[in-house]
Amino acid sequence: MGNQKNKGQKAKQTMPPKRKNAQSSNAKASAPEEEAYNRLIIVGSSRINGRSAALAQQLFDTCLEEYPDDAVTIASVASLDIDPCIGCSACRNGDCVIDDDMASVLDLIASADEVIVVSPVYFAGPPAQFKALLDRLQPFFFTDARHQETRPLTLHIIGEGHDPFGYDPLVTCVSSAFYCAGFVLDQILDWVGKIDASGEIIDDPDIFVLSDEGVDDYDDDEVADPEEFIDEDFDGLHDVDEELKEF
Repeated sequence: MGNQKNKGQKAKQTMPPKRKNAQSSNAKASAPEEEAYNRLIIVGSSRINGRSAALAQQLFDTCLEEYPDDAVTIASVASLDIDPCIGCSACRNGDCVIDDDMASVLDLIASADEVIVVSPVYFAGPPAQFKALLDRLQPFFFTDARHQETRPLTLHIIGEGHDPFGYDPLVTCVSSAFYCAGFVLDQILDWVGKIDASGEIIDDPDIFVLSDEGVDDYDDDEVADPEEFIDEDFDGLHDVDEELKEF
């Protein structure tokens, strides 16, 4: 899940239950209080106990186990009050005028060293509640976040597997919105049809590595040729047009 720094354990999540070695907030996202390598897991599903929530919890537990000195936080749209963007452009000054939980989410994203998105695919794109969160990343567009050193973004895609139009729009929306905040998509894990209704994983995901950095995360004994995981449909997706950085 990217590089790590050992600077003191801190873990938060935004949905129950309370767990050992983790602190829980009451449906509110809050930034870690102490400096640490911060992983932020964003859940784009409106269902509290669906497939996405189950996978996000497993990822959360894995982070605690594998990186005990790092911070990990879950922010789920199912537990947050996030209104749609109204297009007023007041965030040119850096702050959104809408008074809801998005202010806390923006703080979490700003302080994150790595973002992990878990989202279902609705009609090839993001659910409405998650799209509202993506649109509300607009304040980052008016900062210099995208001009700084980029941070890694991983996308886990969840679905039953009945959409013949795939999920390219979901990938594009997530990539575009988080690029404004300084994140570049490194990997896509396709769980479509591989997690049952109870949240149990029934098969391994298809993995698309979108950068050389992501390839380094794979064990050579397990993957003979990591390059084969770079699907040509996504080839170049992480290569952002340099002209965009001039805006």
